[in-house]
Amino acid sequence: MQFLLLEVRAGGPYVLLLPLIDNDRFRAQLLPMRAGRQGPIQLGVRVESGTDATQADRWSNVLLAAAGADPYELVDRAVVAAGRLSGGATPRWDKEMPEALDYFGWCTWDAFYTRVSPRGIAQGLSSLNKGGCKPRWLIIDDGWQTSQCDPEHGTGRNGATFLTAAHSRAASQHFQAQSGVSPFASGGLVSSSGGSWLTRRLSEPQELGPPGERGLLRQASSSRRAERALLQQSMGIVAASDLRGQSRLMAELDEVEEEGEEEEEEQAGQAELQEGEGGLPASPRLPERTRLWEIIYDFLYDIAASLFSWFAATFLLVIKLWLQGASYSSWHVRLFGRLARGPLRPAFLRFYASASQHTQRLSGIGANSKFVHMRSGPDTPRWRKADLAAVVRDIKQQFGVQYVLCWHALAGYWAGVAPTASMEKYHPKVYYARANPTLLEVDPMFAWNQFVLAGSGIVEDPYLLHSDMHAYLQKCGVDGVKVDVQSQIGLVGSALQGGPLLSGAYHRSLERSVAQHFPGNHCINCMCHCTEDLYRMEHTAVARCSDDFYPRLPESWLPHISICAFNTLFLGALVQGDWDMWQSKHPAAALHAAARVISGGPMYVSDRPRRHDFDLLRRLVLPDGSVLRAQLPGRPTRDCLMCDPNRDNRTALKIWNMNDVTGIVGVFNLQGCAYDRWKRRFVRHLEHPPTLTASVSPCDVEAFRPGSMLSAVIGPAGGARKYAVYAESSKRMQLLEPTEQLALVVAGGGWDLVAISPLRVGFGVGVAPIGLVNMLNCGGAVKSLQLLSTSSRPSTADGDGGALAGDGWQAAGSTCTGEDGREGEAAESEASLLGKMSAVADVMAVMLIKGCGTFLMYCSRRPQTVLLDEKDVPFDYSPATGKLLFEVPQRDVLLNEARVLI
Repeated sequence: MQFLLLEVRAGGPYVLLLPLIDNDRFRAQLLPMRAGRQGPIQLGVRVESGTDATQADRWSNVLLAAAGADPYELVDRAVVAAGRLSGGATPRWDKEMPEALDYFGWCTWDAFYTRVSPRGIAQGLSSLNKGGCKPRWLIIDDGWQTSQCDPEHGTGRNGATFLTAAHSRAASQHFQAQSGVSPFASGGLVSSSGGSWLTRRLSEPQELGPPGERGLLRQASSSRRAERALLQQSMGIVAASDLRGQSRLMAELDEVEEEGEEEEEEQAGQAELQEGEGGLPASPRLPERTRLWEIIYDFLYDIAASLFSWFAATFLLVIKLWLQGASYSSWHVRLFGRLARGPLRPAFLRFYASASQHTQRLSGIGANSKFVHMRSGPDTPRWRKADLAAVVRDIKQQFGVQYVLCWHALAGYWAGVAPTASMEKYHPKVYYARANPTLLEVDPMFAWNQFVLAGSGIVEDPYLLHSDMHAYLQKCGVDGVKVDVQSQIGLVGSALQGGPLLSGAYHRSLERSVAQHFPGNHCINCMCHCTEDLYRMEHTAVARCSDDFYPRLPESWLPHISICAFNTLFLGALVQGDWDMWQSKHPAAALHAAARVISGGPMYVSDRPRRHDFDLLRRLVLPDGSVLRAQLPGRPTRDCLMCDPNRDNRTALKIWNMNDVTGIVGVFNLQGCAYDRWKRRFVRHLEHPPTLTASVSPCDVEAFRPGSMLSAVIGPAGGARKYAVYAESSKRMQLLEPTEQLALVVAGGGWDLVAISPLRVGFGVGVAPIGLVNMLNCGGAVKSLQLLSTSSRPSTADGDGGALAGDGWQAAGSTCTGEDGREGEAAESEASLLGKMSAVADVMAVMLIKGCGTFLMYCSRRPQTVLLDEKDVPFDYSPATGKLLFEVPQRDVLLNEARVLI
């Protein structure tokens, strides 16, 4: 454990324990709680370097303990101190936030995986732009770099006799690499000589391409259920800790099974982009087989492959059940680990080579041959010279993208840098990791992890590598990077002077290079949840706070949100959390859209071209491509901190955040699915999760809780005596006391968003803007609010009237105040204050509104007029509820000044 928050009694105080990094070489960990022999609960601390080469018997910084009444202030203060003591990390609020966070983005990963190409990128951007949701930033994820497998990883044994659908794709990629059609050398469980008709047919490179490959895959799989079973079981054995690789393989199987409409759409999109002079011709399909002996051979081969697949799936299932739940010290795990590192190692490496890119190494700084021009597809011949600068230039000019980020691993690529002549400048050397006891206790399968078996190419000077990579990207017009696989470095450090030391060297290099090459601090840290990584983030300000969003793994969709929320409680002191991309046309799309709204982090999708839900996206993205982003990291509310929102069958997870003027609370029913540490995977433990009733109050937003740290920071708004509350599900607005509760009914897998606006009272009038109710984060549209009056009566509270105050208008306080040090009219009751409104001639609420659509606010008195940029607009007002509605039209400039004359 790296973080332990304890509640001493219900409602606090709280105690926080944070293990530290000592002397850049030793990393402390809290051991799981165990009952002592005498009864009391014991908690241990393990201090490890990760290698026998670095040892000590005394340490200066091991554990930080802190206590406080406010859990959020306690966590922020303690984590910042731990970062300073451990590796030089600085607070989130002192860092420069990338401008891209305030815009909508698109990532290529779940759209294409490693088959990303300029043609696919053009299709995706064009598709989103046509729907009116313009991505202003783009991540070119894994698949653009030049990489290769070690020769022994990428080829199977001669005479291999079976293929699954996924393996056939890997075999296809292997042949393409050998023949010069594809930039990758993936390899797979198939012979490169002899073998079946399918293997021989791969020796016809002119016939390969997306349609032809899809046909091959269909012909290679007569029993897809058997293949899927085999794939699932094999992944459960050799890649249990690699959900990303599993997701990619399952996606490929699903992709093979899709028929008709999708293929036609893809061909139509390719044809559209190939129009005009110089377009690339579409790859022809494979010719029909005409020989009888080939038909008979294939029929018998398919039967044999199916039987072998069923046998292999059964065998692997037995092995999986044999290992499931076993501790790393059990005899059968130790035995299997020895076999995996010994006689089974070649088979494991071939599987890893076919299942993912994780054993490939960086073989060049530049882009691969797919990135020639915007018409280049995933099967562009390898001899073509890449021109990433031209591709990036066209992306920005043709599609209005402002920021382009490129993915790379912290070590260069998944398995580091290849020890080849092309990379000799960096003096790479392959080191073989050894999993430490802490990792093995979490998952014994780290004993045969790909970095343990395949090793990782570590360079002599990480800064030389990072600087060259980033200088190349900067020269090509790239604006930033997404840096993945960061915790791999600590694992590989076991073969050197230790994980903390090697991680520190790589992170200092990364921070220095990003600051030097990418103005605006455009860097997203990823797979970086170890303190070896987090406590070294000196300047970079954004980090993923979860594993991937797996669009094809339903059991992960609900726990993904709770994992993000609770991890953000820890990470939010140092970085703005990134809750990962998602897909808008997806069974859980609305749920995850609401989660990204409350997260305060980047809003980006990984939709496949022409597969979007624009009705949903338009509730997130403004016409200019900007988003209404909340201002803080989204964290669980106080009453959820010590609950289990996935398993206890009674808790709906509530997450709070702040906008410029309003607060927001997200409510999520995530019961029914969770990560099972015994099975070591996400599981569904309830087929029909219960419907829950959640209670939301204004005080769930910490800034509105009297006495909280945030309440003191934002001023009087934290002590309002009334709040206007608007629930997305009911579309109803009502006034609540600070501790009064709004009951919400949330079905299993359901969600709700509640906007909370403090009632501003001044000159006998009360107003509370809710925002643009056509947007999910409606309150994010309200950028500022002032109450002004021409009355000669003095203001009841201090306030800055801005420019208008000097033009005959006098400013009122920003909120209603009262007891506990609150001043002026606030000492009087709200009824008394609002009863005096007839004594005031003119009161004006002035707001800055970002966006367009239907604007809702509470107003205690019927307005005389509503002005938008000095023009009258019609409005609707309900005296019974105080609900005021008016339309904000779409304009070229989306920041409008609204004046409500009351």
